[in-house]
Amino acid sequence: MKHIKIMLILLIVVLLGGCSSQTKIKSIHIDSPDVTLDLDQSQTFKVEIEPSKANIEEKDVVISDTSLITLTNVADQSLTIKASQNEGMATLYIMTNGVESNKVTINIVDIKKAKEKVTQEEKEAKEAAEKEKQEAEAAAKALEEQKQAEAVQSNESTPNNAIPNTGTVYLPKNGKKYHSNPNCSNMKSPQAVSLEEAQSLGYEPCSKCY
Repeated sequence: MKHIKIMLILLIVVLLGGCSSQTKIKSIHIDSPDVTLDLDQSQTFKVEIEPSKANIEEKDVVISDTSLITLTNVADQSLTIKASQNEGMATLYIMTNGVESNKVTINIVDIKKAKEKVTQEEKEAKEAAEKEKQEAEAAAKALEEQKQAEAVQSNESTPNNAIPNTGTVYLPKNGKKYHSNPNCSNMKSPQAVSLEEAQSLGYEPCSKCY
């Protein structure tokens, strides 16, 4: 009789222990947004389980591409992964007894190469902007030089002593110069005529008033 009681007690202990180890999980949540990892970088994720006394195992962790990330450790409330030497994206989640956690996207990037690419792009953009500035300055300079050349050519094609063939001029009683100022050279009672008439009579412009 005594032996039977002991066996019953042992059976009850075993059954209770089995029940506790098979605690049914209601929900699982990986406490992390999507992440970006460098090559060979490790990352630990906190796992929230309901009820809290339930546990997860390695077999419960699902990784969509094990060539990109590998599972290195599973604890009661966390798991740790490590990125490989390959760039790409993989999905991580937990599935156990029909309960599925949220999915976390892991983006594996060669950070050094990415930084070098950004630096190179910034350098190229700066060089392009500088080249554009130089071309604009060269174009503006060429336009200014063209304007100056046209102005010089225009001045050369028009003699300094050229007088428009309009207006009134004054002829002295003596001499062959016409004047724009009736008081030039102390003229006395000069004759007022048109410039065209003075030129037709053979008069030339006075160097003092023209």
